[in-house]
Amino acid sequence: MTNVLMAVNKAAVLNTSKEAGWGGGWVTETRTFTCLDPCEPEVILRYFLLADEPKADENCAFKYPSTEKWESDKCSSKHTFLCFNERLVLVKERKTWEQALQHCRALEAVNSNQPATDYQNHRYDLATLHSPDDHKYAREKAKYAPTNEVWTGLRYLAGQWVWVGGERVQYLGMKSCPTLRFCGTLPKNITKIYNIRDCSQKRSFLCYRKP
Repeated sequence: MTNVLMAVNKAAVLNTSKEAGWGGGWVTETRTFTCLDPCEPEVILRYFLLADEPKADENCAFKYPSTEKWESDKCSSKHTFLCFNERLVLVKERKTWEQALQHCRALEAVNSNQPATDYQNHRYDLATLHSPDDHKYAREKAKYAPTNEVWTGLRYLAGQWVWVGGERVQYLGMKSCPTLRFCGTLPKNITKIYNIRDCSQKRSFLCYRKP
């Protein structure tokens, strides 16, 4: 999933250009500014809008390399731009674990000539979280979810815990679940790295784009 460059820590990349560049933000019908990536109101006010922004009929945002603030402009105007490839995608819709898995795998096909639902032809999967950095980045994404926890690709199958992508499960001391269908979630507001939940519950989830 490729978006126009948005995040504050990516904005400096635009300074490599001598021209004004588009960013991944726009103005809604209620004249409030929003982002392709989740962005908090105080971040918007500090980095993305001048005092008199957005101007009437100017519904997209850009910035000059010599300034910190973003300005509004007509979306039909032409500016240079940068794209970034977001590998971790938060889906706010509430779904069961199985539904979430199907949703992720239907996002993009490896072979575009075949359906993404074909065996091993999916570019996305439910997220695998290995390292502390993985968990930190995923929790930053998850905090914008409407549910307190989000589904990950962790699942109890055939007497063991597995990641749906086939990676080794690194968590120690995980309890076995002999009778019920259980799946793993990432809590968004605590430091605990996973919780075990009934797979039939509905919650938001994280999809991961494989390299």
